[in-house]
Amino acid sequence: MTDEEKLCRMIELMDKLEIPHNCNGRDLILIDGTYSIKINTQTTPWCCSLYKNNEKIFCSNPTGIVLIVNAMLKN
Repeated sequence: MTDEEKLCRMIELMDKLEIPHNCNGRDLILIDGTYSIKINTQTTPWCCSLYKNNEKIFCSNPTGIVLIVNAMLKN
């Protein structure tokens, strides 16, 4: 699977969970004015870091990050 396909799957999951997002290139996803996800595509699986107000708060694989963002936005 290519990096582009992996990113598309991550975005599709965010769409299904109705998480607002703006994909800014290949390694940054802006969630809202508070949260963002930075993606390190050099690792397998990808290592994604969740930032709140530019402060790193969590690291996980793409699915884990999306689930954490979903939980944080719902609570």
